[in-house]
Amino acid sequence: MTTFKEVWEETFPNPDAKMAKRRKMRMELAKMQREAEEKEKDMTPEELEAMEESIPEWKRGALAVTD
Repeated sequence: MTTFKEVWEETFPNPDAKMAKRRKMRMELAKMQREAEEKEKDMTPEELEAMEESIPEWKRGALAVTD
């Protein structure tokens, strides 16, 4: 029965369910980002420096954050 359900969903996709899944994923990612920012805000300068040093050199310049 699961195979039939999978084939049905693949053949006749539900756009509402797809959007709900994407929305849920985005909300989880936003929550994780907020938690990371809160954690960084409470860190001391020494802890921030240690965290930055633990990131490999090739990763430091890999992404550029823009506002």
